[in-house]
Amino acid sequence: MKNLKVFLKENINEYKIQLTPDELKHFKVAIELNKQVNKKFPTINTALVGGACRDLILRYFTQNNTKTVNDLDFVIYKNTGVGLNDKELRDVMDFINTIPDFSVVDEIKFLHLKIIHRPTSYEIEYTSLRKEMYRDLSRKPETTVGQMEDDYSRRDFTINAVFLDIKNIVGNDLYVKPSNKKSEESILDIQNKILRTTTEDPNQVFDEDSLRLLRAVRFSKDYKMDDKLKKAVDEYPSEKLLTQVSKERIADELGKILEKGDVDYLIKSGFIKKIMSEFSDFDDKEYKDAELQHIIDVIKVAREKAPKDRQLTFLLTALFHDIGKGSTGTYSSEKERWQFLGHEEESSKKAEEIMKRYKFSNPLVRDVSNLVNQHMVTKFFDKVPDKTIIKWILVYDNQQKYPDLIENALIFNTIDWGGKSPEWREKNKDMIKNEREIAKKVLYLRDEIRKIKSQYKDELSAISTEIGKDKHIPPNSKSGAILKRHANFILSKLKNS
Repeated sequence: MKNLKVFLKENINEYKIQLTPDELKHFKVAIELNKQVNKKFPTINTALVGGACRDLILRYFTQNNTKTVNDLDFVIYKNTGVGLNDKELRDVMDFINTIPDFSVVDEIKFLHLKIIHRPTSYEIEYTSLRKEMYRDLSRKPETTVGQMEDDYSRRDFTINAVFLDIKNIVGNDLYVKPSNKKSEESILDIQNKILRTTTEDPNQVFDEDSLRLLRAVRFSKDYKMDDKLKKAVDEYPSEKLLTQVSKERIADELGKILEKGDVDYLIKSGFIKKIMSEFSDFDDKEYKDAELQHIIDVIKVAREKAPKDRQLTFLLTALFHDIGKGSTGTYSSEKERWQFLGHEEESSKKAEEIMKRYKFSNPLVRDVSNLVNQHMVTKFFDKVPDKTIIKWILVYDNQQKYPDLIENALIFNTIDWGGKSPEWREKNKDMIKNEREIAKKVLYLRDEIRKIKSQYKDELSAISTEIGKDKHIPPNSKSGAILKRHANFILSKLKNS
């Protein structure tokens, strides 16, 4: 790792950063656009800003090339150090629209342009240096033209407030230079992995946009909060967060935290209770620490083992799968341990309530609540008769009502076991060892049942009709009777085959 303090002391503040092939193409398009704009308007400058700068500088110090930089956001300003007003920005927009292969989305009222390079679909954003004024606790600021200092102060954390001048590209290497002294100071925070706000008072930053609380939790996985920031995050009233920020934005940021943020802090610090009071049910419980640690560990396993196309489903399931234990725990003197009978149903109910509250999509609410509800069932299929498994498959092998639930439940077994302590895993190694055999058996039976249902459709329909007409069976018992008879019929066919 390079020593930035020595680096700056020697006044060698130009950075050479290696780009991936796709990043290289994107930057070349952006640099060519910047050159044409500067040629047409010689008194106008651009500087790269935001997350791209953070990730590029982090790559410089760690030589870690895993995070792709694809959001190229530039501030645009005049030689005087002042941003462009709406008329000046419109002139820039009109000019870009004359350049072949480029088109602009007009967002001038926000002093912002979204530019699209049509052949590649690459996006480049220009935003005037600006300052923002928040009034009456509104999250929507009044935006006016500003200077570099104003633009720096309106951002959340110093690591996201780096401004870089792009100097050149040689081969696969991008050469950049900090645009101002503040950027050099922010680069020190990136190097030292320190998370702090751009203003002295973090509460001012949070009052402007309370969602920044959750962003602090996300970034704190890789950057340590300074004491002032941590105190503000811990003490910030949940009422402000919940009244100022839309439920959809909170849900979106929560997904990002589960995917790559600091879930240890999210849950252990009690921050989760600011947005989900249901976690308060664990307070003052003897088993609190162990159960919350298990939830954290399962989330981390889900990050690694969940199918990429369903990752959010599994991450949310990991968060909610044992939330019901906070209100269902009873101590068994006979077994000398805590029991959580019915916790999966309670967890499913709470998961559905929370997700609806935060306006997650209906399919996601359905999939997560169903998986939470069924996350215990298949774990013990090595100890039940085949008829029990067949009945379960008949109910849940329904792609309209329970899409992918059977496969998801089997996958979540692996994730849930993986979140157990090493001591527990050693003690129950035989049960975990059976996991693959259970999965094979369930999927085999599921496929065979599908064949039998297709081959004997008329016979199964006749059974349903017969029970439907049987006056000796109470109406509320008919569906159970049909399921039982279908299971018996299928079991007989399986034995004969």
